[in-house]
Amino acid sequence: MAVLYAHFQMGLPIEQAVEQLSLRYLHVKQGKTGVIDYFFDTYVEAARESGKPFMQWVEQDYDKPKVRADFKAEWWANILVDKILRRE
Repeated sequence: MAVLYAHFQMGLPIEQAVEQLSLRYLHVKQGKTGVIDYFFDTYVEAARESGKPFMQWVEQDYDKPKVRADFKAEWWANILVDKILRRE
């Protein structure tokens, strides 16, 4: 949500808004929560080629099952997120 707020309300590009997803805020991108990072990374990569704005990409090109299938979380990070930080 912080990334979307920074993008839509503050006007930051996604590339800059994703800085909200950091260990500083207890976000662990290696765990299953990292699918969020992968989602935004997928957009940034696609936007380099197509130049599409974020919402246009989401509506036209975003393939949720593919993004979920392609993302691989690390087992140790899932333990950190689920058992220690109790985030998910």
